[in-house]
Amino acid sequence: MQFIFVRHAQSEANVSSVVQGQMDSPLTSLGVEQAQHLARRLESVPIHFAYSSDLSRARDTLNEILVYHPAVPKELRCDLREQYKGDWEGRAARERNVHLASLGMPYRDFDYDGAEDMHAVWERSVAFYEEIREKHGQDDTVLVVTHGGVLACIIPYLRGFSITDPYVQAKNTSVSIYGIDSSGLAQEKLVNCVAHLL
Repeated sequence: MQFIFVRHAQSEANVSSVVQGQMDSPLTSLGVEQAQHLARRLESVPIHFAYSSDLSRARDTLNEILVYHPAVPKELRCDLREQYKGDWEGRAARERNVHLASLGMPYRDFDYDGAEDMHAVWERSVAFYEEIREKHGQDDTVLVVTHGGVLACIIPYLRGFSITDPYVQAKNTSVSIYGIDSSGLAQEKLVNCVAHLL
């Protein structure tokens, strides 16, 4: 089977450099264009099922892709949402960075004052992946549209890494493709590619 992982297009919160998390932030006009470029890139790719975060920036990115795949069934999933950042959502990312530096801890351990740390995101992201891998057949291509935090967990997991290893910082509308054999072994075909934006 094959997984196509996509990060959502540019959102208004991306541009304003605020902590986004699960705050719903719409796509910018550039983000809509990015999603349309991505959709044309995937136009001729067979897709058998699509999953997306239910937040609008991911959902709207998926809907642009499905313009060329109108018959593909889709499912919106709350477990594909970005890391929940509690009362920090909507605050300046710079303020968060200064606070994190003052704590002297790795980002993965910072729980946004009791909201969600990356360990929790890792657990739900990996659980989603394993559920979908077991659900679909070996001939299926599955599209997943999600967020940077989720991809920062799934991609290292597929590479055989742990949460303490370096991770890929996914770009807006980046495409990462993995082939999965019958034993569950992942073959990396493409990572964090945004050639459709060039």
